[in-house]
Amino acid sequence: MTSSDHRLIRQSKLARLRVGGTSRALEICSGCGGLSLGLQAAGFELSAHVEIDPEAAETYAINFGARRDDSDPWSLPRNMEKCSADELVAATSFEKRRNELWNAG
Repeated sequence: MTSSDHRLIRQSKLARLRVGGTSRALEICSGCGGLSLGLQAAGFELSAHVEIDPEAAETYAINFGARRDDSDPWSLPRNMEKCSADELVAATSFEKRRNELWNAG
């Protein structure tokens, strides 16, 4: 991604927030979701999380994934040292948002 691509993405995010769009969060080392609980209470949309421990990732999915299917990659454990940003984007709702952004531009 070029610096102009990053600038376009940042401008799109700011424009979305200016018109009342919801802030989004990606939690790293999420555990069962303590930080996500606070972010959700503060009005953030929980877009994705990364957690290596299978039991913690499953607990996170139970706590925050009520509308997601059990096989949804969003709730699977991931090693953040081995999971690239592109893999995370492809496995979560970020891919849909990224495609919408590129198609809108």
